[in-house]
Amino acid sequence: MRLLRGVFLPLLFWGCHHSSDTLPYPLTLSEEGMGSVHPGSSFDIALLRGKLPGFELELLSQVASAKNAPLIRLKREEKAIALLVSDPEGSVITEIIVLSPLIKNKEGIGVSDPLPDTDAIRCIRDECRYRDHPSITYRIQTDSRTVREISLQKL
Repeated sequence: MRLLRGVFLPLLFWGCHHSSDTLPYPLTLSEEGMGSVHPGSSFDIALLRGKLPGFELELLSQVASAKNAPLIRLKREEKAIALLVSDPEGSVITEIIVLSPLIKNKEGIGVSDPLPDTDAIRCIRDECRYRDHPSITYRIQTDSRTVREISLQKL
């Protein structure tokens, strides 16, 4: 009996461990938004916590934003996943900035992935957009075309 307890007890705790290498559920970035969060929706942190269970949301000051607008940092186990940027009044989400390779677009491309060199994508210096969904911007390393950051804004 003691042997069984020695085997099953560690397995129980190992199964409960959350890894920062995974998300509690998939979040896909599209021209509409990131999962259930969309530009133009409420910037209310309590409402956003309800839409994003399993994530930590941290309200940052306006000083942290170059746009002088409040930010919410979406985190998982202390690692930044994305930033939600509000309008200056702090009422609606105006931009979603993806910082983690765990969130991919419909084509399966995310941060740290190479952006394909195709006619469907138009680049100006380090800023690229797919022609058929220009509201998503990919910041890349120009020499390797590796995605550094992805942002979504309604046009």
